[in-house]
Amino acid sequence: MQALDPKPDDSEDSEEIIPYLAYGKQLTEKTIFQSSARRQAAFPGLEVTVTIPFDAGEGDSVQWTVLPQVRVGLTRGGHVALNRGVEFPLSDQSWDTRYHLVLRWDFADGSFFKGW
Repeated sequence: MQALDPKPDDSEDSEEIIPYLAYGKQLTEKTIFQSSARRQAAFPGLEVTVTIPFDAGEGDSVQWTVLPQVRVGLTRGGHVALNRGVEFPLSDQSWDTRYHLVLRWDFADGSFFKGW
């Protein structure tokens, strides 16, 4: 499901439309579960990956992982952000846990040095 948020963000523009992904599920006729979270400039996320190695051989070789993560905006507009997460294997991988730290820059929203 894709939705539009008509509220202004932390940017200097008076209005803007921000696309985002959201999840909703109807539990009963009167109850609906929706998830969307925002806490100041922090955005939580959950990524699930499925990998099939080229050298899989015989048997079940599908590898599943789950990666809870959080994106923290570093600038006022949030176009420069730090994404942190921990990846956990859900199947029989040769590793136990991976840690991710990514510096993100959405260059379409301005220069790297704008808004510090």
